[in-house]
Amino acid sequence: MKAEYEKHLANIDAEMRAKITEAAKEGQALREEIIAEAREKAEQVLARAQEQIGREKDKAILEIKMRVADLAINAASKLVEERLDDEKHRQLVDRYIDDLEGVTK
Repeated sequence: MKAEYEKHLANIDAEMRAKITEAAKEGQALREEIIAEAREKAEQVLARAQEQIGREKDKAILEIKMRVADLAINAASKLVEERLDDEKHRQLVDRYIDDLEGVTK
């Protein structure tokens, strides 16, 4: 009876170890699946952020081009409207450069 009891305990011990090993494998597989999903979601978020940054950059560049064009047109119209001596010409150019610096800041 003692031998049978010890055999039964050994079987229970073996079953327990097998279940623990199986649970560890399942846990590892679940861990890897969760990590893979998290990486995929992070990559998607990063891709969307990069697209948004690209759109904002394009928008900013277009706005700067529009402002520079407006400034150039204004400067040209001022040149046409008034005859400039050297001093006035330098002042107008300096003002134009200051305006451009203000746009790029």
